Amino acid sequence: MEAQIVSRDLSNHKISLDLMTKMRNAFLESDLVQSESLNKNFSLSQKCLEFIKSHKECEELILELTEIKGEIELLVSLDRKSEIRYSLFNVAFPVEIQNNEYNIYKENFEKNISVTLDNFIFGATHGLKNRNTRKIFLPRDLFINDAQVVLLPALVTLFDMGDEYELKYFQQLTYIINIKPNNTFEMEEWFDRNGLCPPGC
Repeated sequence: MEAQIVSRDLSNHKISLDLMTKMRNAFLESDLVQSESLNKNFSLSQKCLEFIKSHKECEELILELTEIKGEIELLVSLDRKSEIRYSLFNVAFPVEIQNNEYNIYKENFEKNISVTLDNFIFGATHGLKNRNTRKIFLPRDLFINDAQVVLLPALVTLFDMGDEYELKYFQQLTYIINIKPNNTFEMEEWFDRNGLCPPGC
């Protein structure tokens, strides 16, 4: 029953295998793939998944791009107004990040990885955009089932030339979400995000 609820709630975020492939290929064929730091997948351990599920008041996860020890990392807030952030991806257990640590990680990102991202989008959009992704918004309902969850880097492509939503985010770094149920009765599925910042913050 729970899987049916999730499927209905997330219908606007579900994407086809074909679209997933186009978005992934756009990234893999771009200059960004040259950066080992950016070409990185993120997964959730069972303990971190349970942590997200336990916060029933949370409606979305806010993922902030940061840099820790020269690598891109996604730090997570459970509320847009909250100043509490967690390391949840590629770790065994949730780790709360102190504000002084967070400030260092954000400053490192702005001085290094963000320069690569911003230069890329400036060139890819012929100067129309000069700032790439800083935050990614994901529906919490993506994480309420018993499943394996993996985020893979991708680029926003033009789904439909008349779609202002995708034009707004065109060529921005994003992450597509692969959800593979732990049972053998359901098929794996692919999902997209709520939105990106800039401009949505």
